[in-house]
Amino acid sequence: MTQRFEHFSAIIFNICRCWNKIAGDEMKKVGLKGSCAMYLCLIGSHDGTMTASRLSDFCGKDKADVSRALALLEEKDLIRRTGGGYRAALALTEQGLKLKGYLDQRIALVLDIAGGDLTDTERDTMYAALDAVAARLKILSQEGLPDPASF
Repeated sequence: MTQRFEHFSAIIFNICRCWNKIAGDEMKKVGLKGSCAMYLCLIGSHDGTMTASRLSDFCGKDKADVSRALALLEEKDLIRRTGGGYRAALALTEQGLKLKGYLDQRIALVLDIAGGDLTDTERDTMYAALDAVAARLKILSQEGLPDPASF
């Protein structure tokens, strides 16, 4: 059991570390933080319907991190808010759309290289398994582990 935990944890940690490094390197080219890549992609994919609150929930980031990133994205004229407050709808500006297009190309390249040896079936199985594990871990993180006496 310990080996499963170590293996799973190491894989997830290394994927996150590498992805954050790649995103950080790409976003540094335009004077942004790596986390801004995810925010731009999500806003672009949900143009006009994404809010700061939904970004925070989707990415698992605290509201302060999201707020700082959105302020920076607004300052660089990459996003605009329709309405006020934390529930204001977010949309990409023309400049934001161009940057998202660039990010889409770079992300596709990373995914093609990283998953180049996987068949479509293997990829679908991997994502289904990760979705299932993530859903159960989310419940455990919210509700806590069951009492050992209940086993």
